[in-house]
Amino acid sequence: MVKRLCLQPGCGALTDDGRCSIHKRNKSLAREMLDFIYARDRGVCGLCGESVPWGLRGTRQPRSPSIHHVAGTSDHESNLVLACLVCNQEAG
Repeated sequence: MVKRLCLQPGCGALTDDGRCSIHKRNKSLAREMLDFIYARDRGVCGLCGESVPWGLRGTRQPRSPSIHHVAGTSDHESNLVLACLVCNQEAG
């Protein structure tokens, strides 16, 4: 099956059926998680080290904030890092 990006703007996670596991459960939970991860990682992409503009949140711009799963698909906060959308897409 071909993977595609989560339908949630700014997510960037790859999924089989339209929404990643975070966004399937609850859209407001996903927004809260992005808020938390963004603050925890101080607005810096965990993959390239560049600043991720908060103002691009909810867009599909290359530098917009997204959540990257470090290993596997666990949604535990220790497995999630902030990533700009382009890095998240390239990382897979």
